[in-house]
Amino acid sequence: MDRSDDDAEGGQAALTSMPYQCQELILYGSVFADNLPDLERRLTGLCDPGSTEFHEHDLSFSLRTGTDPDVTIRLRRRFNVDSFTSHQWQFRYIGGPEPDQKCPVIVRKVIDSIAYSHLMMDFVKTLGLRMDYEYIAKGTVWINGKMKIVISQIQKTEKVAFYFDIERISLKFVLEEFRLDITIKAILKGFLTHI
Repeated sequence: MDRSDDDAEGGQAALTSMPYQCQELILYGSVFADNLPDLERRLTGLCDPGSTEFHEHDLSFSLRTGTDPDVTIRLRRRFNVDSFTSHQWQFRYIGGPEPDQKCPVIVRKVIDSIAYSHLMMDFVKTLGLRMDYEYIAKGTVWINGKMKIVISQIQKTEKVAFYFDIERISLKFVLEEFRLDITIKAILKGFLTHI
C-alpha cells in the first residue's frame, strides 16, 4: 500500500468518526456600552491574540408539532454583502436546555450545517418551518482555546425582509460564551469570573 492509500484511509476514518451533533455549553450576559472598552481590554489579555468582527443576519424558525416541544432552527448569513457568501447559510438546530444540577451553565445539543442557495426562504417553507423572528447582529468574536466569546449589538428591522431602517434593540451589548467540549464544564464559568 502506498502513502496516498494510507492518507485516504486516514481521511475517511476522520470523516466517519466526526460527530454530526455535539453538546454546547453556553452562558449569556450583557454589558453597557460605557463598559465595553474595559471588557475588550480584559479579553485582549485573557484570549488568544486578535479578534474577528462580524455582521450577520439571523432568522429563527420553528416547526410546531403540537404534541412535542417545538423544533428550533436558526439560519445565519453574512449581512449586507453582495457576493458568493451572501447566499451561504449556516443551519443550526438548537435543542432544549438539558438539566444538569452539577453544571452551572446551560447545556444543549446543537447540529450545524452549511448550505448555499439564493432561494433559501422557499426551501425553508417546503420544510414546514415558520419564521418566529429575525435580527441583525454586529460585533466581535474572541477565542480562548476551545471557548468562543461573542460580544454583539442586536438590531431589528421595522418590517420583515426590509433592511433599510435598522435600529438597535438596546443600548447594552450581548455577551455570549460558548464551549463545545462538555468534559470541562467548570472552566467556562471560571473564565467568566475573570472577565
